[in-house]
Amino acid sequence: MKVDFHNLHHTAINVTNIDRSIRFYRDVLGLKPLFEAQEASGKDLERTTRLKGATLLFTMLQVGDGQTVLELLQFVKPKGRPHDRRHCDVGVPHIAFRVDDIDAACKELKRRGVEFYSAPLRIASGPLKGNAFVYFKDPDGITLELFEV
Repeated sequence: MKVDFHNLHHTAINVTNIDRSIRFYRDVLGLKPLFEAQEASGKDLERTTRLKGATLLFTMLQVGDGQTVLELLQFVKPKGRPHDRRHCDVGVPHIAFRVDDIDAACKELKRRGVEFYSAPLRIASGPLKGNAFVYFKDPDGITLELFEV
């Protein structure tokens, strides 16, 4: 039997303070919260996460036209460790947001307090020739990317 994947439903990231992260993703990046932060706990969550006593807060934010959703999770119990991985470490994801004009997006986000790693890198050759990208971090140090096609 074949499994038919339609698309990605959402991408989730763990954060240390859900209110701070909602403010960043909503007010700085312009994502639209789909609902207020909710609490989840109980035996089913413990079994699903394999974490005894798991309690978390979560919300989802709409990116652009809503085809993409970003979930924010704050584990209240057990508390997670701070993000201390390098961009090159195995299993470390980053989230890329597609923009039409990377220079204009960088200028606006800089105005809102975002610090980029560098100026946008314009790809000169290969299968992504003509595209551009640049990295920055969210309040927990999670790598985010702007990508211009």
